[in-house]
Amino acid sequence: MDAKKASRVQVPWYSSLVFGSIAGAVSSTATFPLDLVRRRRQFGAPSAADAEAAARLGVCGTLKEICKREGWKGLYRGIGPEYLKIVPTTAIMFLTFDFVKRQLQ
Repeated sequence: MDAKKASRVQVPWYSSLVFGSIAGAVSSTATFPLDLVRRRRQFGAPSAADAEAAARLGVCGTLKEICKREGWKGLYRGIGPEYLKIVPTTAIMFLTFDFVKRQLQ
């Protein structure tokens, strides 16, 4: 099969939903610990002394502190609501992109 024929293969519409869902779940799983660190550094300091300590720790230090206090599971605490938001959103974006791309061809 040559390249032109391969690019014209039509995949079912629901495959965009499935692969979009998978992409959203994988991306959220990969980036959630860094997002957690960002949120902890922004909102997690109840006092000025804690804010100074968090600023000294930096990103790597905050990751280590979370692992030390809460274990590896602490890096993914709260990922359920993240999945509820990101997985359908990404699936719909993939579906919409494929639909518009087909309409424009």
